[in-house]
Amino acid sequence: MDGDQLIVSGVNSTLLEIASDELGFKIIFQGTIKEIKAGPSGFEQNLMPTWLEYLYHHEQLAFFWSVVVFLWGLFWGLRNFW
Repeated sequence: MDGDQLIVSGVNSTLLEIASDELGFKIIFQGTIKEIKAGPSGFEQNLMPTWLEYLYHHEQLAFFWSVVVFLWGLFWGLRNFW
């Protein structure tokens, strides 16, 4: 939105490209950051993914098998309760 801020801290960049296009501008960034927030001043929203979100989006097969093994262990443990 107009007037929103983009706050990035702890930047270690290998590629940074800023270009304008028909909708405004485009930022291409490659590297690591410690924190990223966006929004109006005083109401910024943290855009950093949690570890669970990262695994879900980037390591889908590992995430799937982790969930399967966790649920299997949970049900196996509950089996002994009954």
